[in-house]
Amino acid sequence: WMCTVTKDYKPEHVVVTQPDFDVQKSSGTDLSDDSYIDIWNYLEDYSENENEKKIIKQLKSKQSIFENKEKPFRECSGKSSLSDSSLQCDLVWFDSKVIYFSAEDEEDYETLRTYNKDWKIFCGADESFNIDEFIKAIGDK
Repeated sequence: WMCTVTKDYKPEHVVVTQPDFDVQKSSGTDLSDDSYIDIWNYLEDYSENENEKKIIKQLKSKQSIFENKEKPFRECSGKSSLSDSSLQCDLVWFDSKVIYFSAEDEEDYETLRTYNKDWKIFCGADESFNIDEFIKAIGDK
């Protein structure tokens, strides 16, 4: 018995599993009463990454755009089916489904960004960070 497979053979069915990601509001701090300048200052105070500092400076310069934007939760823990450990999310906008990872949490960012399609994920260490995409991703209150 003989089987021949040609080089242009394509399987009929390919199953791709999307990892789950769960993050809870109860694991973080609600920043709805904070100003966006305070939120950016919080990030800036802890950042040692030059790219992230540049991003924060740009965000601060666009302060008026954020007046009617949803406010995030800070320091939320999340769990992904891709990782056995908790992932630390620095800022999470639950209604807009946006997550910001600080540069120091770049590994957690890398864990999620490739596979997750439910959340819009950004990181201060990412050299391709697009300020306009980030602002657009955050919905109004």
